[in-house]
Amino acid sequence: MPLVNSQTIQPGVSFYQEPITKGSRDIRLLNLHLGRWEEDIQCDIRVVSLDSKPKYEAFSYTWGDASITKPIFVNSNECRATANLEAALRHIRRIDRPLVLWIDALCINQEDVAEKTHQVAMMAEIYRSCTHCYIWLGCPSEYFERNQRDPNEYVLKMYDQNSNPFELVSHFAQNKHWYELPCFSPKFDDTDEECVERLKSLPIWKGFGIVANSSWWRRVWTLQEVVLSSEATVIFGHWTIPWKDMVDADENSTSHEINTSGCCVKSRNKLMGEVYLAIHQLFDAVGNISFARKPRPTNATGPKFRSTQIAFVGRECHDPRDRVYGMLGLFSYGNRLGINPDYSLQLREAYTNVFQSMIEEYSDGDLHAMLGCSFNSNHAGLPSWVPNFAIPLDITLQRRQHFRFAYQYPRYQAAKNTSAKKTFEDGGIFHLSGVKVGVVTDVSASKRMDTWTEASKALSELAEMANVPKRQTKATGAGYDSRYDMFWRTVISDIVYLYDTNDYRRLSDDDYEEFERFRLQAATVAGPNPSVYHTKMEFAGVVCCSLDNRCFFLTEEDRFGTGPPGMEAGDQVWVLLGGRIPFVLRPVTNVKQGSRSEAYNFIGDCYLHGVMDGQALDVGAPEVTVALY
Repeated sequence: MPLVNSQTIQPGVSFYQEPITKGSRDIRLLNLHLGRWEEDIQCDIRVVSLDSKPKYEAFSYTWGDASITKPIFVNSNECRATANLEAALRHIRRIDRPLVLWIDALCINQEDVAEKTHQVAMMAEIYRSCTHCYIWLGCPSEYFERNQRDPNEYVLKMYDQNSNPFELVSHFAQNKHWYELPCFSPKFDDTDEECVERLKSLPIWKGFGIVANSSWWRRVWTLQEVVLSSEATVIFGHWTIPWKDMVDADENSTSHEINTSGCCVKSRNKLMGEVYLAIHQLFDAVGNISFARKPRPTNATGPKFRSTQIAFVGRECHDPRDRVYGMLGLFSYGNRLGINPDYSLQLREAYTNVFQSMIEEYSDGDLHAMLGCSFNSNHAGLPSWVPNFAIPLDITLQRRQHFRFAYQYPRYQAAKNTSAKKTFEDGGIFHLSGVKVGVVTDVSASKRMDTWTEASKALSELAEMANVPKRQTKATGAGYDSRYDMFWRTVISDIVYLYDTNDYRRLSDDDYEEFERFRLQAATVAGPNPSVYHTKMEFAGVVCCSLDNRCFFLTEEDRFGTGPPGMEAGDQVWVLLGGRIPFVLRPVTNVKQGSRSEAYNFIGDCYLHGVMDGQALDVGAPEVTVALY
């Protein structure tokens, strides 16, 4: 939900004089009067109760630059709305009938904190109760540049069929092949090296860029708005497309990619790089939303709050508290974990309360919620064990984090089947029990690994740091070096991806031959060729996921591991009860005297070879209680 400042919607104007009763199910609805394109935007606002089951449509949009405003008239009063909102109203306004809409910027008094808190708590029901949702992606910049001086020319340009921004989406929604894209010849030629540049020059690609680059895909509040609505239409200017077509396009494009007949593998591969990444990013976003929209049985608990926050971590907002408040509507089942949006709370208290609830949501005592980035941020007085949800992650890091959270973590049993022994203390102190398994002696710098060239160079440097040979000749017996094996298993987190099952699993002894082929080729700058990683197993991508923005480290116990950026020599590795993987803790001394627990800052999760399957607990080491500050 956009938070609108006083420059955008004037406070105290008459349409807010009718208050919304605290604790009620009242909302405001906006009647958008009919009108022609060039006429002023006229509307009125009234208060209704959701108990009366009013019929209305909802609006999902981003407000754009708050300093660029245009006049609209509400209850006969002129006010200033953002240019993006004014453009949206002008485009959807009809000449034959008025529209009844719920639009957050106009239907909530943004200057009234109590009202805003009350209405945000109702957002899920507001969108779930609407008959339809308009998803506004924006309109061509010509609209703003012309300032409506020549609306007829603008409309004519908008209806130019060669500029349809949804053409590429419609291509896949109609279940067409990749090789049927207009950049390919009618008879596909896999030696064609010009197809990418040809596609970039075509209107179908330029239009797709407009859709894919809309800020709507990056906003927190737009997520629940489309997830909760029963029916939605996507709009760019005067063009529209049903949300269902977006979903069909995602599913169809993927099915053609992985089709066992290989119908589109070659044509898809020709577009690898910038083009494929752009398509994949948009359809990834659509697919994630589509998954969240799927109906669940009434007794189903649905995904955990933390896993949902991880999946959509890249979404942005103006108020950092909305990083979590903006997703609460997705959790209408149960009691929302006892969390309610409260804009009177400071960031430290808001984030700490929410993350404590995320931890408690794992009722079996699992510490799954403590995976991820952005711990120990030293931001706004946050405890080290509370992530700074406001830290932005680029799309690649979002995927890496999701990979570790969803696919790596469940495959380990560092703490076996134990449950966390946890207590929360006032002042943001979190007590846990566990076993210390290592002290860090040497740490690499964390590096980005967006390409195999970067990963290959890093592997060579890390192997030298770990003092392991460049190659291994045998799996056992003479010539076998356990440090070499430990190193390579560490840099892939001892996990492999299987193409035939589209899933991940731990490495086994039977994988050695395939694994060794990868390792021998990994030493080259070019890396594994398609004949290796398009057969049964894929290791290269796992390496990038395991090492991207992570530190490689050595311990006093002569073990190898990978962990969060910011690690230092002297950090300790602990297996905490309830954690399937180890965690990195940093001893602290500047805490109050008399604490019965050892004091630490929480740095993050890690992989430490040799302790991922419960070995630390098997030796019977004594449990120690630690206090995380």
